[in-house]
Amino acid sequence: MGKNKIMFIVIISILMMTTPSFSMPTMGSGQNPPPVSKITGVTNTTSGPYEGRLRVYVVQPLSPWKDHRRDPYHFSLLDFPLVTVPPFFTQKWDEDISIGYLDTYSQTINWSGLATRKNVMVIVGVYDARSEIKYSYNDTGPFFAHNLDAAAGARPGETAFNTVNDNFTHTVIVDVATSTRCPYCPIMEDALYNLSKTGDYPFYFVNMITNRNRYASWFNANPSEGYNSFVVPEAYFDGGYEMLVGGDSDVNNYISRIQSCGKRDVHQLNLSLSVTPKGLCKLVISITIKNNEEVHYPLKPVEPYSPSDLLHLAPGEEYTVQSHTTDPDGDDVYYMFEYSTYGLDVITESGWFGPYHSGDVINTTYVWNETGSYYIRVRAKDVNNLEGPRSEPTYVNVE
Repeated sequence: MGKNKIMFIVIISILMMTTPSFSMPTMGSGQNPPPVSKITGVTNTTSGPYEGRLRVYVVQPLSPWKDHRRDPYHFSLLDFPLVTVPPFFTQKWDEDISIGYLDTYSQTINWSGLATRKNVMVIVGVYDARSEIKYSYNDTGPFFAHNLDAAAGARPGETAFNTVNDNFTHTVIVDVATSTRCPYCPIMEDALYNLSKTGDYPFYFVNMITNRNRYASWFNANPSEGYNSFVVPEAYFDGGYEMLVGGDSDVNNYISRIQSCGKRDVHQLNLSLSVTPKGLCKLVISITIKNNEEVHYPLKPVEPYSPSDLLHLAPGEEYTVQSHTTDPDGDDVYYMFEYSTYGLDVITESGWFGPYHSGDVINTTYVWNETGSYYIRVRAKDVNNLEGPRSEPTYVNVE
């Protein structure tokens, strides 16, 4: 497999476990922009808000966890302060945000955890609410990729901003799926850490140590909210816009991907992050985001209602699934239901139903013939064929 070296992992993470179990057969191998306006050129448009997802990472610059060589990791994930953990496997890591043109979003988080003031850092990423299906490794491991629009990182007592300059439209984030048991992971760790120390490129990286941190394990295994990754090491640049698999020691392969992300046309946001220490192991995290870009969107249906989770279903039985949405200018709406396995490796589309009046509640039925875990997502488009965002996933358990 050349100079790239990877380890396959099988994740058997159990909800709320501190240290998940693994089976690992190995195989070798100027800060803020001015306001701007973009016009799409379509005739039926309106000025809409920025729709995004806010993700907050708490990391330890010098990790207590050591890699396969017994050297400490750097910038290892400690916590996702915004994570919500409803039943089963539908954790949500990000907070949905909506910001009108020239409006400002503010969020204050009181965080406490096992980290000293000298060895803790907060990294914030603002990701596009829109997504596309990407693949983690070798056309397998599909996941919903949300590209990054802005990022900042600060230690206690600091205020930081999203970096914008002639070469970078934003600060880049690199999420790394890694494991202390992986002999190839230190190669990627060394490359990213040494590159970050140069200060030549505005980026942060986060080591998600899947066999030491439950949130890292859940996030990397989750195909709907995370990366559906099953090999380590693997780096996800800007939410999956670029990826790199294996222990690659050539630093140019990391630089080229960071630069590729840095040239992306992103939504113009002013992002500032302040971290204030408050007593022992406590931080006040203050986030401010200003929407500096007016975008004229086609009038699309809003995100459809996500049905409630369906639990304890019997195989072979017919069940009713319900959803609804509205169209901003009252157009009739078509619906499509996507039924997928938990790993998104099989996705069955219902085809388009409709048209229905805006706001009408619609019902459809589906039969799951085998036991297992599944997802449902709902799509909607108007009579002008303008499609809005997918719904949040509904979890289905057939037993």
